[in-house]
Amino acid sequence: MQNESIYIVEDNPSDMLLMSEVLKGEGYRVSEMISYEELLSALDLFVPDMILLDINLPRKSGYDICCELRENSRTIEVPIVFVSSYDTAAEKIRALEVGGSDYITKPIDAQWLISKVIVNFEQLEKAGKLTQKVEDASETAMTAIRQAAEYGILINVMPAIHQCDDYETLAKTMLDNTFQYGFECAMRIRTWDGTYLDVHCSGEPKPLEFAAIENAQSKGSIVSHKKMTFFNARDVYLFIKNMPTDDPDRNGRVKDILNTLLSSLDARVQVLHEQQRNASLRENAIECSMSNVSKTIRKIETNYSTMLAQSMEVLDDLMVDMNDSLLTLGLTDDQEDAFIKLLETSQREIAEVYHKKGDLNLEFEELVQSIDLMRKGE
Repeated sequence: MQNESIYIVEDNPSDMLLMSEVLKGEGYRVSEMISYEELLSALDLFVPDMILLDINLPRKSGYDICCELRENSRTIEVPIVFVSSYDTAAEKIRALEVGGSDYITKPIDAQWLISKVIVNFEQLEKAGKLTQKVEDASETAMTAIRQAAEYGILINVMPAIHQCDDYETLAKTMLDNTFQYGFECAMRIRTWDGTYLDVHCSGEPKPLEFAAIENAQSKGSIVSHKKMTFFNARDVYLFIKNMPTDDPDRNGRVKDILNTLLSSLDARVQVLHEQQRNASLRENAIECSMSNVSKTIRKIETNYSTMLAQSMEVLDDLMVDMNDSLLTLGLTDDQEDAFIKLLETSQREIAEVYHKKGDLNLEFEELVQSIDLMRKGE
């Protein structure tokens, strides 16, 4: 038995009676009306599954009525089967032009009527299935587009992460791309020396959110509460404030994507840690070496000054001893004068070397100062 509803609009009582009894006998729910006005009143209350519409009605033709029904969003998809005593190609073409679904000629054959109704309902069912398929395909396409956009985070961020040479750039790269896909987020990175770098997608720090991040750090790799989700890695912590919890499939997919990104981000952070530690060790080694060099230079300067002073004392003593010894050497006056002049010349030359020590000390001091500036990074 059928259960579809059918409106019959027919002003001929015998034709109305025939169609109504045949269709009711097939189990259809039939409503009878003889005019356009009755049809409008009935449509205000209920829209049927099909309308059998006589073309030759008083005051308004079936063609005109069909045109109006096709302009109404409530009846635009309802099958309209014309019923007419005219069996010409022109009439049938006109029926198609105004939006008719089929055409039945009078006198009405019961079996033909039944078959026409059945065929039109089957076509309606097929059209509904096709519409559903189109809607399903559209939804699938939209899902694919959303997925492509979400996986675009991975495609965009992964290469960029490995180009970042500092913590700030790394955090900004992650947050900018995550925020681009509609997620309000914040991130905390533990740097190599144990201090924290806190960054928010808005650019403004939000203490409550970072307090929540700190609270969730030790509670597992993914912690969710309503729309909020915390992702925790070794030294990187990500907070998403507006996860798509109303769409479980998308929510799970986004979690997987962000968790994968966080793992990659944390791996890059470990590389930066190692680079920072190595740089610190190099700086300490350089600092130690420069300090030793500075001390050595000062020691050389002191030893050099001491040696020059001792050399001058030895020379002065030598001059005194030579003057005392000249009397016993039996030299002529000319030889004695020449010898004394030679000693005096040597004494002056050594004295000049001693006095130049000041210039050398100045150079030593400038070198030490340069080393000190290098140690301080100036």
